[in-house]
Amino acid sequence: MAAPNGTKSGVPRSFVSPESRELLPRAKLVELLQEVAPGETLDVDVEEFLQEHADEFVESVTAAACRLARHRKSKTLDARDVALHLSRSWAL
Repeated sequence: MAAPNGTKSGVPRSFVSPESRELLPRAKLVELLQEVAPGETLDVDVEEFLQEHADEFVESVTAAACRLARHRKSKTLDARDVALHLSRSWAL
């Protein structure tokens, strides 16, 4: 859910570097790729695809976990809410 100032965290975008806004920055993608396939590179479109889907996954899991927290009448999202959703929906 977005904060009143248009950001998700409530921190104005001007105070957050573009790199830190990404859940899966390019540098981390390159690092992960080198672990599994040394010397390989990712196409820019593939990088963007992976970054977008990582963002969507985290948003989806967070929203579902928040629904579980509300269901148990809590105003606090706990790790158990996230774990329950990941276990039931993603077998993780």
